[in-house]
Amino acid sequence: MKTVKWYNYQKGVGSDKKMLWGWGEETNKDLGPIFQHECDYCGSTGTWNLYIKRRWISIYFIPVIPYKKIYCAICPNCNSYIKFSKQEFKQMKLDIKSRV
Repeated sequence: MKTVKWYNYQKGVGSDKKMLWGWGEETNKDLGPIFQHECDYCGSTGTWNLYIKRRWISIYFIPVIPYKKIYCAICPNCNSYIKFSKQEFKQMKLDIKSRV
């Protein structure tokens, strides 16, 4: 899934230098395979992995402050995802660890 980045330019206080900051930078942490599922979006069947998606505020293109966290399983074909609550996510994470 392609991330759209939004950037704003502001003058630094007391100087002529500009500070570049933005939001929308996204990182994905793959925790491993969780289940076989048919995607409702693309129709393919495959092994979906459990992920934590984080969105960040960035300064000079460096992610600094996380402002959103999504717990989900991602389709291996089209990258669409199914969201989970934090409690459901914790249980799935334990299931992955118990298989290893």
